Amino acid sequence: MIDTLESYSLEVTGQRAFLTPRTFFKKAKKIEIEVGCGKGFFLAETASCNSSRYYLGIESAHSFARLAENRVRRRGIQNVRVVDWSAETLLPFFKKNTVDRFHIYFPDPWPKKRHSKRRLWKEDFLNELERLLIPKGKIYFATDHLEYFDLAIQLLRSTESPFVLERKENYRFFDGASAPTSYEKKFAKEGRSMRYASFIKKGARAKF
Repeated sequence: MIDTLESYSLEVTGQRAFLTPRTFFKKAKKIEIEVGCGKGFFLAETASCNSSRYYLGIESAHSFARLAENRVRRRGIQNVRVVDWSAETLLPFFKKNTVDRFHIYFPDPWPKKRHSKRRLWKEDFLNELERLLIPKGKIYFATDHLEYFDLAIQLLRSTESPFVLERKENYRFFDGASAPTSYEKKFAKEGRSMRYASFIKKGARAKF
């Protein structure tokens, strides 16, 4: 069964900031979140290779969330949870400074101007990432849409941004996160050009 907030005996009300890594894993002090985990290819492979780390996949498309959950369960991977929810709805319920890394791979770029409000990369989303990431926490981002990549880079590197660009490449270089997503596999077969970037939240690492 795919996890929902109700799976943890929690109710979505007007409350905020009550989810922590231990909500999902009893021993977890910090967690990594994949926003839009799709069919779970990256999530399952990465978690199986990093058994001491804890991962939460967020996927708003129910059919994809079910595929991701089934993939994880078939392989018996214990350090992953999949939540059938949208990131915009779920993230505000997390307590601050509880996320070690955000994995954001190939979100819909919504290239048409009239759809720009639907894009993931915007000021409110950036504020949530800042609130949730621990100091020195990281964002790993990838897309096949070059204009969207430049837009995200510009937003994350703005004067007011709490993030520092660590590195950007045209290939996947992320530490401990080398497995491709299903979209990434598809785009590679099609010969599409892809872009990758990592950002670090400013500040000294928090102690746990």
